[in-house]
Amino acid sequence: MTDFDLDSVLKQIMEGIDVPAPGVDSPRVVAQVEKATLRVEEEARGKQATPAAPQARELVEHADDALSMTAPPDTTVVTGDDDAEGPGLGQHRASALSFPTFTTEDLAVQLDIRNFAVLCKLRVRKWVGRKRDKSAAKKAESDHGSVDGTYTAYKKLFAGTEDKLKAVNSVLDGARTRHYQMTLPWSTTGLDESGRRDGPRLLPNTLFMEYITEMGQAKQTMSQRFDELRQAYPQLLTEAKRNLGSAFIALDYPSADELEQMFALDFEFNPIPEGVDFKGLPAQQAARLAEALDKSKRACMENAMRDVWARMHDVVFKMAERLDDPKKLFHDTLVSNVQETADLLRHLNATKDSNIEAIRQRIETDLCQVDAKQLRENLSRRALVARLARDILSSMDSMASTS
Repeated sequence: MTDFDLDSVLKQIMEGIDVPAPGVDSPRVVAQVEKATLRVEEEARGKQATPAAPQARELVEHADDALSMTAPPDTTVVTGDDDAEGPGLGQHRASALSFPTFTTEDLAVQLDIRNFAVLCKLRVRKWVGRKRDKSAAKKAESDHGSVDGTYTAYKKLFAGTEDKLKAVNSVLDGARTRHYQMTLPWSTTGLDESGRRDGPRLLPNTLFMEYITEMGQAKQTMSQRFDELRQAYPQLLTEAKRNLGSAFIALDYPSADELEQMFALDFEFNPIPEGVDFKGLPAQQAARLAEALDKSKRACMENAMRDVWARMHDVVFKMAERLDDPKKLFHDTLVSNVQETADLLRHLNATKDSNIEAIRQRIETDLCQVDAKQLRENLSRRALVARLARDILSSMDSMASTS
């Protein structure tokens, strides 16, 4: 990547100028960004259609509000929240999943991960347009004779007119989803440990140009959606005043200038640190720090490869589970997620693990040759693909138990 000017490339992408990048298909990149955005919207609709206890749903919504509205504007960094990785990244089944060993001591010594990837951090800042309503909470407590703190209430500042605000946030969510798909965790916190795996993630060098092209396209789309929101903002405030009635408080809303600071999509790259990078310290201390860093790096690599394994297992498990029962409905994304995962695995196998490559080839051969329409219309094909998916899961279990 010598003489590579990232700012120049991003500027060209934002201006709609074709960027000569070997291996990057611009129409396909645009389609990927749009697809990620549509997937977020589709999943949101699916969640809304799923019956849930109002209290549980309220807790989830309010937790998201707190993250989006109270974090300092320059530190709302989305790099490891538990739900950010979204479906398909294997976290919710990690505790029941067995793994082979991916990073032996010899491999850790021989492998220079910096030839494979860079560290990438994504920062997403968004505003959901909700505000905590203490008076409504107090009223609920008074009506029910409850103690202080029993209720937490929020109001939607643009109730009934949220489309343009949601359009901006949908692009940001789509970019975040795509970021997690194209990267691997770089953390000593494993899948089976509690807590978040925050911080930068591994971006394979082979996906670098595709990544910045997709994120550049997302920034451009976000800018367009934000312009639409900003132009409609005065009218939206008028409608909000009418819709909210006495709950409308003008001070709850940012000014037109402040509104622009509520949204952002930025990313940065850094090299993976090495033990030899410690400079200017006494030799003994530098050696100890280098040794600790190398051990930490091995743990990070093992966790990254476990994420790849869990990701593979997750999409295959979902396919087997949905297709096993001919009465179960499924979205087209059931198939496209498997196809996308198989494609990404060509880039994400950092240690060139033979087990991962063998499973990838079977996924590609056995599960990626049919489309959702065929599976819905042809029950025998559906049953066959379900069996092939179960066979792959059995193979993964065997590989893990013999490793």
